[in-house]
Amino acid sequence: MAAGIAVMQPAMAAIVREWLPLRIGFGTALYTFGLIVGEIVPVALTIPLVLPLVHGSWRLGLAAWSLPVLAIAILTAALAPRSRRRGSGGDDARVVAEQWWPDWRDPSVWRLGLIFASINSVYFGTNAFLPALLSGAGHSDLISGALTALNFGQLPASALMVVAAHRIERRVWPYVAVGCLILLALSGVVSSAGPWTPFWAGALGLCFGIALPLGLALPPLLVAPSDLARTSAAMFTISYALAMAISVAGGAMWDFTGHPAFAFLPIGLVVLPLVLLTPTIRFDRS
Repeated sequence: MAAGIAVMQPAMAAIVREWLPLRIGFGTALYTFGLIVGEIVPVALTIPLVLPLVHGSWRLGLAAWSLPVLAIAILTAALAPRSRRRGSGGDDARVVAEQWWPDWRDPSVWRLGLIFASINSVYFGTNAFLPALLSGAGHSDLISGALTALNFGQLPASALMVVAAHRIERRVWPYVAVGCLILLALSGVVSSAGPWTPFWAGALGLCFGIALPLGLALPPLLVAPSDLARTSAAMFTISYALAMAISVAGGAMWDFTGHPAFAFLPIGLVVLPLVLLTPTIRFDRS
């Protein structure tokens, strides 16, 4: 998924700049909504619809869901705006070769990576440890409902962002606000561990549906077009690596304390960059 986002983001940012000037937030929210729908629809339709059509073969089922991806790649290649600049010599080729690798010495690259890691770590960590939390509390019957609320809760928030993203882009307060709401919902998930858990999980999904497009919009808003692909790649590398490390740390905390609730402690701590680092970003810079 990260590789797909890294490939699509420069093309989508180019389309947004071509067709919807100064509406990067709208374009990012739109394809984030498609990303979330793409996560949910295959899960909901594979068993009742796709597998019967392919005679129960999971291999053919996987291949069937790959067809829309292929179609999207073809449409992107056909419809993405073409660059009007053409390289004229060896100097241009050397500049391009030098710019494909991320600038790991740039503090803004690490800042973007840490901010996006705050969002990823909450989503992946909660999906990983929520079943164990409910099982340990004797509420295994609530696992399915809580996970469904967590993942489907993203849809209405993501749809709302399609409408409202252009009104809040280049502002710091939405990032800080959604970070605080994530901490509140995460606290509710951990402290309830019972009938209220699906409610708090749904609230956390709503927060994630808002936070994801906000995080994905940061590189197109802050980085020059020539640096967008490599900066996005660095942001995804840092964020997903840290999300994996946070999941491992959560598991270690669970093993050390013997209680799955402590697995959420590293997840809560990693939300802090979203709250504390975003105010250091200067959105007023061109």
